Amino acid sequence: MRESGGGAESSLATSPLTLTLTLTLPMTLPSSLWSRCILVLLVLCVGAGAQSKLKLDKPQKIKDWGYSIRTLEGWDSIAIKPEERFVVGHWKLNTDEMRKRGLYEEYQAGSYCDLSIIRISTVTVTGKQKTEEELKKEKELKEKLKISPELEKLLDPKTFDDLLQAMHKDCDKRWIRKPFKAGKIEGELIEFGADAEAHTIAYFKKNGVEWAAWYQAFEEANRKTYRDWYIKSLETFDLFEPVNSDVIAMARKDPNKLKGEEKREALKASIAGTPGWYAIDAKHYVFLTNSSNKAFLQQIAKDLEVVREKVYMKMFPPRNEEEPISPVRVLDTESDYYKYGGPQGSAGYFNPRSGELVLFTKFEDVTKSNSMAYCRSVMFHEAFHQYIHFAVGDVSPHSWFNEGHGDYFAGMTVKGGVIKFEPFDWRVGFLKDHIRDKKDLIPLRSLIRFPQREYYTNAGLKYSQGWALIYYLRQVCKDDKAKASLDIYFKYVADNIESFRAKKKEEGDNDTGGESVPGIPGIMIPDFEDAEKVKEILSKAVDTAFAGIDLEGLDKDFRAWVEKL
Repeated sequence: MRESGGGAESSLATSPLTLTLTLTLPMTLPSSLWSRCILVLLVLCVGAGAQSKLKLDKPQKIKDWGYSIRTLEGWDSIAIKPEERFVVGHWKLNTDEMRKRGLYEEYQAGSYCDLSIIRISTVTVTGKQKTEEELKKEKELKEKLKISPELEKLLDPKTFDDLLQAMHKDCDKRWIRKPFKAGKIEGELIEFGADAEAHTIAYFKKNGVEWAAWYQAFEEANRKTYRDWYIKSLETFDLFEPVNSDVIAMARKDPNKLKGEEKREALKASIAGTPGWYAIDAKHYVFLTNSSNKAFLQQIAKDLEVVREKVYMKMFPPRNEEEPISPVRVLDTESDYYKYGGPQGSAGYFNPRSGELVLFTKFEDVTKSNSMAYCRSVMFHEAFHQYIHFAVGDVSPHSWFNEGHGDYFAGMTVKGGVIKFEPFDWRVGFLKDHIRDKKDLIPLRSLIRFPQREYYTNAGLKYSQGWALIYYLRQVCKDDKAKASLDIYFKYVADNIESFRAKKKEEGDNDTGGESVPGIPGIMIPDFEDAEKVKEILSKAVDTAFAGIDLEGLDKDFRAWVEKL
């Protein structure tokens, strides 16, 4: 697996047979070129008559939230991410045609075209009052983290102005605000530029709720190109009753803090503002998807339950007695996946922060049957990471073990409840080419010690060799002691992490992943002592697993097998 962005997500690299177009685009372009790019993009997406007549799409009526708007034609509804707590609708300009034609400047211009619907309730919810001790601890934690007022407003805004000014400092010194009317609703139009973005926002208040329909584009210098288009769309914004009170109640809750059916309902509520999305329930999973192939989604949901019960749980018995409900987000197309934030060149990832597994069903330039096969492989790989996160906790084993097993499971086939393990084609192909080019392998004594950051450099070889080592030890190797090393490694990690956490709990520390700041979701105080202890446990796990094994002899036999693939 390779690290994505800040390093919290793991993503499955695509098959060498299905190359994903990765665009390396200029960061800046002349203003006149941007204006031309946006105009060309809009004309291509909306039609030849777009220069003379604006085309609005049909009304997008979001019944659960009680609003409607006519977006611009050629804009697609985008899935809302778990961390976007106040977003109840999201659209982006469809730039697929630009990318396929190689119109990279237009493609980059279009990536700025974005519409979000924001909803912030300003009504105070009456609940249990905090004690003086709780308030004191909250204050101490905030001071320890040195949380600025801006950061606090960003993470837990009380008003839309809080959110706006936290996201764009001093925007109040740049903006123009004036009265605005959308149908019978009176509000304000807010316009300003920040960074490389120009913002056009219609802002309203009604019944203790603040609403914002927020358009973005590239730079204020191009406002004549897009402004009229955005204004006409904003004028169609409308609010209506009834609103689904169940959705609103659930949307206020963090699914990561919920359990059982309450968590399931909160996950379902998260897609209420996204047209075309639906949920599929399984015992331990909630599939959130916009896939056009519902029958396929229903089948892989059943298959994942089978794999969890017959493979993951048997090979890696959980140390957590809780029955989890895990989210699996399945985007319809590869393009949808990238718009959602999937790393370029990847085919899926697991985000431990949100607990969400993310993948897609339609690979570009691939047959339907191959796309479905690839989707299954990615799911089994990433679902293993998701399961391990649940079974052991927020601890990642060494990458050769973690990613190697992910790819081992990616080669599984499931039919009629029968599971077979086959070599994973993506890694076999890489290794064959590697050996054919007379290139050497990494010694096992190094491979099994690589920390994550080292594993992700020259990732193609290390992923492939990690898969090969796991497959060899589980399916090929005749040495019982070497074969047992995998179970010994996992047991050592699980036992010692469990013991370490139990000791922490006895000492009065119930949160070994760091302390959360009350009232501010998503902020944790990292415990570096814990991180060092985990490194020590992982290092000793390798020592214990391979104690008494002739590592050089194992390496020789392993290389001989790889060369015959």
